[in-house]
Amino acid sequence: MNRFLKNPHDYDCYIFGSSRTTLLDESRIKGHTCFNFSFSGGLVGEFNSFATYLKDRGYQPKLVIIGVDGFNFFTNDIKGTIPDYIAQKKSPPSIVQSYLSIDALKLSLRTLAGQSPLPRYYKKDFSIDILPDTQPYVPDINNHKYNAQKNNVFFEGNYKWYEKLANTFQDSEVVFYVPPISPWLIINKYKNNGTLDDYIHAIHSVSNIGPALYDFSLPSYITRDKSRTYDGSHYDVSTNNYIADAINAGEYNFGIKVNGLSYDTYHKLFLNAVSSSGI
Repeated sequence: MNRFLKNPHDYDCYIFGSSRTTLLDESRIKGHTCFNFSFSGGLVGEFNSFATYLKDRGYQPKLVIIGVDGFNFFTNDIKGTIPDYIAQKKSPPSIVQSYLSIDALKLSLRTLAGQSPLPRYYKKDFSIDILPDTQPYVPDINNHKYNAQKNNVFFEGNYKWYEKLANTFQDSEVVFYVPPISPWLIINKYKNNGTLDDYIHAIHSVSNIGPALYDFSLPSYITRDKSRTYDGSHYDVSTNNYIADAINAGEYNFGIKVNGLSYDTYHKLFLNAVSSSGI
């Protein structure tokens, strides 16, 4: 936030999402200067709080890009945790306090020593990339159930949080997109847990809000390519550049635009893509 507030009027495009959205290169969005507010594990309720904070300070972007994650529909703790300065509508802590903490120092030293706890890292311009020696994704070919899912309870109404976020900046163009997911993970996380129909329903419900919604989680030759991801959920910058192309001009290397498709049509397309993935 400090980096944004240093020159807030330089940016006419805001990006909100989880760690999967951090890999979308903000400089690839044509005709705009974007700031990527995404962060690891970010919930849509948290994005609402950040967006309201920015709006209350008088900032009005021309474009808002919102990453849509399925996990937002399988939790009732959608508000998440927000920093005190956001809740209290105050200025954030100093950049020195934020970036020179002991934890930040340890993380920086581990990254420089090649011992980063994550395969992702921040470059000098604060964009994120995947470490070059990161090993490609090794899927669970036995299709075991994905045990990390906190619960299998589907909260259909959580799409309203995306609707609220889209309406925060009323004069802005809004674009939703679903980041890519490996078809192995689609099967293990959703199909084998009996929640694939719920996942498809969740994405379709967001498409009915109004703004364009692109689904890049639909199984494809891109999402099947294990060399593009290290965990089946975070895809490399080159893959995310295809996403930027779609947002810029509707040029698809993979994925589909969900708007205008009936639920039955979209549901059938998704299930057929899962079946034809050959997994």
